Amino acid sequence: MAEIKKRRFAEMDETGKKIAAEVAILEKLLQPYEVFSDGQLSSYTLGFFKSKIKGKPLRAYFSRKLFEYLSYSKNSESEDFDDSAKEKEKELFFIKLPFVFEIVIVIQYLHNHILDDKYDVRKGQTEKINHNLVSSNILRELLFLYLHQEVKPLLKNENNIYDIHQMLSKLLLYVDLGQRIDKEYNTYIKWIRPSAFPDLISNRSLFTPFVKACIEPFMAEVKREVPYKNDFIETYFQRIYLTNVYFFECIVEIVMLAFDYKEREKDNLRKFSIQYGFMLQIINDYADYAYSSNEKERNLLKTASKKTTDFFADLFNFNVTLPLIYHLEEGSRRKIEAYLAGGRKQKRILNQYPSQIVNEIKESGAIRKCIDLSRQISNAARLCLDEQNPMTPYLHDMCEMAMDNKFYKIFV
Repeated sequence: MAEIKKRRFAEMDETGKKIAAEVAILEKLLQPYEVFSDGQLSSYTLGFFKSKIKGKPLRAYFSRKLFEYLSYSKNSESEDFDDSAKEKEKELFFIKLPFVFEIVIVIQYLHNHILDDKYDVRKGQTEKINHNLVSSNILRELLFLYLHQEVKPLLKNENNIYDIHQMLSKLLLYVDLGQRIDKEYNTYIKWIRPSAFPDLISNRSLFTPFVKACIEPFMAEVKREVPYKNDFIETYFQRIYLTNVYFFECIVEIVMLAFDYKEREKDNLRKFSIQYGFMLQIINDYADYAYSSNEKERNLLKTASKKTTDFFADLFNFNVTLPLIYHLEEGSRRKIEAYLAGGRKQKRILNQYPSQIVNEIKESGAIRKCIDLSRQISNAARLCLDEQNPMTPYLHDMCEMAMDNKFYKIFV
């Protein structure tokens, strides 16, 4: 597995370098819309994008590896394509579509920085908030300009571009709907006063029976642990499906459409993407509590969307994520409950007692339960893949993050 991880990281770096070059196309698309003589529209719109894309692009790599998996599955017994067709496929699936997915995630990050007070974008900082909103809106339009200019000519069936456009629009809409749930339903106020809020519609189409079946055993485990909050728990799982998990399912749907993949493994790959996405989000939720008093260690905890100062962002915003679902106790006098009950005026608790906050959520067993659940989902996701496919070890290694990661190390 160590050799696979090494090769996977090298491939991720290679993917990052290839798609980073595509930023020049976005800059060219922007040129006709420049309105100031300083020519700063590109840096204004693409500044964060350029800094983010230098790293290992997870979703871009996921789409590339999925294509390689599908390619082996579909073509292992069929005739070879000519070299020009292979090069066209490589350009589409190694560069153009991965770049599309990176544009989408950057749009999400720019919005999330505002919604969650992250990445030095704080409420009341009008200039930064305006910048994020305007640049993300411009980037959204660039996404579709790029899609029709760069992706469409490479498709086997150019008419598929309209389906892909609709899928991406749906993805962006799902994220915003999930953010509404995050801000209005997965909150501490909803946790303590559930009757004061309307319920979400049961059996709703946004959380389909297929999706629920993929995650039901794990959701049921959380419900058994916290039986008096079943409605809240299901709302939480729907929210993270909309804001994070559906992205991976959408990648599967778009890549399969572009590749004209209709084989029997289709549902298995959707299931893998759904469970992989839930695994990642649960890791992300407990990572929010991965504070360290050691500055060098804090620097290692940075991510593409989060700086070292962004720890406890969910707690700060009164979002009840999985660690709090496991942790909260009525009438408790711990620092975490004191902050939530006291409101923003108690913010000093988070600033003055960060190590105690970490110790509390560890000692309640909440972090351990999150880690265990992410590992269960990781193992289930791996079972969806064909063991004979040479790309499977790479996708398995992507699931290995649940077993060992830089956030987990803070809690052991």
